[in-house]
Amino acid sequence: MTPIFRTACADDADKTEPLLGLAIGVGGPSPRAIFQAALAAKDLCLLLQINDDIVALGLARAAADELEIHSIAVEKSHRRQGLGMAMVRALETHNSDLRVCFLEVRSGNTAARTMYRRCGYLETGTRPRYYRDGEDAITMRHVLNPC
Repeated sequence: MTPIFRTACADDADKTEPLLGLAIGVGGPSPRAIFQAALAAKDLCLLLQINDDIVALGLARAAADELEIHSIAVEKSHRRQGLGMAMVRALETHNSDLRVCFLEVRSGNTAARTMYRRCGYLETGTRPRYYRDGEDAITMRHVLNPC
């Protein structure tokens, strides 16, 4: 069946918890708390569904003409099929007024860094010891609609 993008709702918390857990790892707030906080803040919460299964999610926050991607997660059995890139594109195009997109990614997550580069993101800097476990974050930026 064809993958369907849809906006998440509170009823999706149980289905998204394991998937978001893959993206955030251990330590800090629970995946459920992060998901519920994103919904409460009216952040952009997109799900990619195949049949009845949620196979990917994306969390982002838009402000003015900027988008900050907070998390992209793809179910392990559905990785390397272009679904992560499709989620990035869905987040980027959700609002036609967006001009630029930012994100941070773990320095050791070479698969994600490669995917973001393929989506047009450029590495712009490093945030030393950004994550709770001390790993650095690589900051990335993509201009969507130049002025």
